[in-house]
Amino acid sequence: MNPKYKAYLLSDEWKAKREIVLKRDKYKCRACGSTKKLNVHHLTYKNIFNENPKELLTLCEHHHRLIHERYTVKERIQLFIAITVFYAVLITTIVLAINRFKG
Repeated sequence: MNPKYKAYLLSDEWKAKREIVLKRDKYKCRACGSTKKLNVHHLTYKNIFNENPKELLTLCEHHHRLIHERYTVKERIQLFIAITVFYAVLITTIVLAINRFKG
């Protein structure tokens, strides 16, 4: 691992960004929902050291390792899109159910 990147991952700046992403994702892996051994994954390294939380994703250690070991960049993007669509459908379903309950 690049020493500059390694130092960055130990910095208060990274820890704050990591916490924002974990909180946004409700401390759950976006692939499986696990709450154990969570990592924050970079979807791109284009803005490394100046990431936007939209470029980061909470994954359990297992899924984080799978992405780095098995998936190409294209497959990583497809996985991110699939996870995002899943959560959008889930949230829409919950909102509709709440609205029906209120109505």
